[in-house]
Amino acid sequence: RYARVANKFTSKLLNHPFICSDIRKLHNQPIGLCSIQVFNQNIKEIPQNSYPLFDKNKIKQYEPKYSGLKILVEVSNSKRFCQLSNTKCAEILNELYKKSEFSILISAKSHDYDKAADLQSKLFMDSEIHVSPTIDNFVSFVNASDIVLTGDGGLGHISGALNKKIVALYSRTSVQHW
Repeated sequence: RYARVANKFTSKLLNHPFICSDIRKLHNQPIGLCSIQVFNQNIKEIPQNSYPLFDKNKIKQYEPKYSGLKILVEVSNSKRFCQLSNTKCAEILNELYKKSEFSILISAKSHDYDKAADLQSKLFMDSEIHVSPTIDNFVSFVNASDIVLTGDGGLGHISGALNKKIVALYSRTSVQHW
């Protein structure tokens, strides 16, 4: 077990602790850089060839119902405190739509379909709901978007690996750290 930790009791639980004498340094660097430094403390920035990007040629194509700019929003996130309410999300998107046309791709887990339908009913623009049966299908759906509005979580990481423009909402995690 490897980890970057302060010199406290938790460091005794690790086979290979990377002791950080100044705990503030743990919170003032991107988490990706912290992770790499567990293995090599001399790395001061993440090399571009280490960016976790998907090969888009290997992703099956999803054809959205509507053409033009597409914004993906999610209604399923285990970190509920990092999500906007449907009312607030719709308010923001409807206001943006007054300035520029786009359609909405709504991502939902099957148990949140009603929540997705509720959001869709509040939107002024074209939208479609997608419940992904597999991760492959989900990645394809995300890849069909141009911009992603997400809370902290998996969708943000997948969007980043697809090199999408992202607006990510964080609540209890400092933005600098992530």
